[in-house]
Amino acid sequence: MITRWFGALLCALVVPATAGAQAYPTRNITLVVPFAAGGPTDVVARSLAAVMGKSLGQWFVFSLAVSTGVAFMARSVLPVGTSYLMVFHTVGLTAFLAYAAGQLPAAIWMGKPWSIAAKEVLDGLIYGLVTAGAFGWLWPR
Repeated sequence: MITRWFGALLCALVVPATAGAQAYPTRNITLVVPFAAGGPTDVVARSLAAVMGKSLGQWFVFSLAVSTGVAFMARSVLPVGTSYLMVFHTVGLTAFLAYAAGQLPAAIWMGKPWSIAAKEVLDGLIYGLVTAGAFGWLWPR
């Protein structure tokens, strides 16, 4: 009962925040660099900030698409009242595959460096675990 109320409260807090985020392309991103202005770190940060906004927008859309697909799959496969570990296992595997499965073929056939592919697979594992934890925690009992 408490989990449902907390989940509803979380949704009530997140929905207005996402509604306000619709003006994203028109707003600037603040990048804090904890070093002196004009130094090498500042120069690199300024050059990265110009292209970082588009990448963050694309990542947000990709994460939203993955989460929507995982939610559809989980709702289709898992009944209400499924145990936490079963939800965690099913959603975690699906989310991991969605986030990370494309990285290995990119390294094999498209020439992406293996160190970058391994880092992105590790990131996909972390995103999959976080997604699985959230779904397992908020799954209806």
